[in-house]
Amino acid sequence: MNAPWHLRDPDAPSELTLDAFVAGEATPDEAARVEAWAAADPAHQAALDARRAGFAALPSARPQAMQARIAQALEARPVAATPWWRRWRLPVLLPLAAATTAALVLALRGPLPTPLPDDPGLRAKGSLTLRVFRAHDDAVAELISGDAVEAGDRLRFRPEGAPPDAHLLVVGREAGGALFAYAPLDGRSLPAGALDAEGALPGAAELDASTGPEWVWLVACDRAFDLGDLAPAGDAGRLRTPAGCRTAAFEIVKR
Repeated sequence: MNAPWHLRDPDAPSELTLDAFVAGEATPDEAARVEAWAAADPAHQAALDARRAGFAALPSARPQAMQARIAQALEARPVAATPWWRRWRLPVLLPLAAATTAALVLALRGPLPTPLPDDPGLRAKGSLTLRVFRAHDDAVAELISGDAVEAGDRLRFRPEGAPPDAHLLVVGREAGGALFAYAPLDGRSLPAGALDAEGALPGAAELDASTGPEWVWLVACDRAFDLGDLAPAGDAGRLRTPAGCRTAAFEIVKR
């Protein structure tokens, strides 16, 4: 004999209707149909009681409880936990949301430093963009310039807007003023054609325990170069590069 929840009656309410009834989410018409169906046969009532017992044993399955958990999660605003190998395929809306938030941040903080007009080695304008992704524990999210990071976080870098024949290097500036290579770690530029399948520089850089604001630059040049060809230029947000190079600046705050 079939168990009570193995319903075979073609006139029985649907599984979704029964679940909605037990959870208190059924419409008046659906509720009346379920009640009439259960009253017509003790086996039907037994099936309904078994389903109700199952819901009672798992209160987290109730729609009201799920809605409460969703509301709580939205208030907490957790970092999205998406694997590295899938996070690069971001939804179309994410860049739009990031751009909107970035505009608000810039409105509060003022514009990023711009190059001195008499210094041809400084490039800050144009379509060149650096996208930065942070892995913290098992969660991964795209950063906006000015976001906070912590020691042990891993960063990956995705350049956008660079010519296909460009050579690329991502560098940072230590608190003492010295430059260091983020990606590639050996400090030698990488041809744009050597980016990985997602358009990112290979590998990830792990942050040290230093704290405070830190500028990161994407440098794109029309020829191969290395870290020794670059130099700080006055303010922390400025970088001197060889002729024929462009830069995109990004700020992180290490805590």
